[in-house]
Amino acid sequence: MEEVNHNNKKYNGKRGAVAGGAVQPSKEGMRYRGVRRRPWGRYAAEIRDPQSKERRWLGTFDTAEQAACAYDIAARAMRGLKARTNFHYPSIPNPNHAWSSFFN
Repeated sequence: MEEVNHNNKKYNGKRGAVAGGAVQPSKEGMRYRGVRRRPWGRYAAEIRDPQSKERRWLGTFDTAEQAACAYDIAARAMRGLKARTNFHYPSIPNPNHAWSSFFN
């Protein structure tokens, strides 16, 4: 069942999830991709392996941000620079960029 909120985004019925894979904050606060909060307060991180279609356990962490960083590292290792991550990481400058000729 899909619902539409005041921002006209379609929800797929799961708390914090938006149709299309985007992660939205829930009532508990910020939610991160690949991170779940355990009932006792710690945060678990896991990622799906695109080749074997299995979940890879990344560990449990004291903060959601630590768990999100673990997910980001695993995502970049599995999927490269095109991976969807929780945080923005500056890309490596292209050696063919216009500025590279300036320094030669």
